[in-house]
Amino acid sequence: MPLLAWITSSPSTPSASTTNSLNAESDADNRRAVADQLFDVGGKLPTTKALRSGDLGEIYATEWIDAHSGGYHAPIKRLRWKDHRNMAMRGDDVIGIFQDADTKRLKFLKTEAKSRVTLTAQVLAEARAGLHKDGGLTLTRR
Repeated sequence: MPLLAWITSSPSTPSASTTNSLNAESDADNRRAVADQLFDVGGKLPTTKALRSGDLGEIYATEWIDAHSGGYHAPIKRLRWKDHRNMAMRGDDVIGIFQDADTKRLKFLKTEAKSRVTLTAQVLAEARAGLHKDGGLTLTRR
């Protein structure tokens, strides 16, 4: 059973469903407490709107690649390695990977996520500049 389903619906012990309502209520309270701890992201989210918007843009770009890019996948969910909740991530925003079924060659999709109220020429110029860093390569040459 998936963890979320267990937290929201199943008793924690086999006997909980056959005991009195007091035990069932405390079991439900225990499940809610576990869910609160697992899904408490309040201390992990950025405190500024701009950073929250940027993080959301990267999440959306990652999910869009997996769902709509014609075979590319974004297996690296890099926000999990964020140094601090109020710091922007360094490096490429999202990298998509595609493997040709016949040749087994890999193709990479370098993505720059921008989250703004209005899509202006300046926003596009910033995105293009980000994509052209390191000669357009996904890895920094040393």
